[in-house]
Amino acid sequence: MALERMSGVSEYGAAYADFLIALPGYFHILLSFLLIINRRKINRNPHAGHLLTIMLALAAITNFLSGIPSMGRFQYFVIPFLVIVWAQNYEILKKYDKYFYVVPFIYAYSLLYWYRRMSAITELYLYAFPAPLTVIKYLFL
Repeated sequence: MALERMSGVSEYGAAYADFLIALPGYFHILLSFLLIINRRKINRNPHAGHLLTIMLALAAITNFLSGIPSMGRFQYFVIPFLVIVWAQNYEILKKYDKYFYVVPFIYAYSLLYWYRRMSAITELYLYAFPAPLTVIKYLFL
């Protein structure tokens, strides 16, 4: 991102893009924080209580090791635990449903960003129809 800023891209546009790329991570932190606030109710369910403990331990370890480039990617392993704990305690956490209305907007820029990056490298049909595209393009053409 710093190289793009130095190459003449607007400072405000780059800062705005950096924020939008980081927004899903902030959303995960918000959901984890809401789980921590309601941990007493969640711990009444033995399965969800253990998963919450594992999720928080995994989040702490990966957050501590995120400075190592090959370890930072393991932060995404926390998301399935977050979803499972949230689903098992849906009745308790029903009052926070309004936060999920913004999910498409939170992930929209991130999806657009990766769509533009991947479309510059490969054809998009390769992801949708990998086998037919390979056969048609490389064997018949």
